[in-house]
Amino acid sequence: MVTHIKDKADLETKLNDAGDQLVVIDFFATWCGPCKMISPKLEELAQECSNIIILKFIEIGRFWCKNGGRLKDWRP
Repeated sequence: MVTHIKDKADLETKLNDAGDQLVVIDFFATWCGPCKMISPKLEELAQECSNIIILKFIEIGRFWCKNGGRLKDWRP
């Protein structure tokens, strides 16, 4: 299952809860063609590999703009 992330606090919680499990984070934007292309593959991966946690942050563009184009501010 792909879990949607709402904000930085939600991301931090999910990462802490993951422990030693592999976590894949998908920074997604509705206007991004490659994002749309990989999305079904990530859904497949989530179903095939239950030991992998897939987190999806939708509308990364809004966050990116708010932070002056610096994703580093979003790290836990």
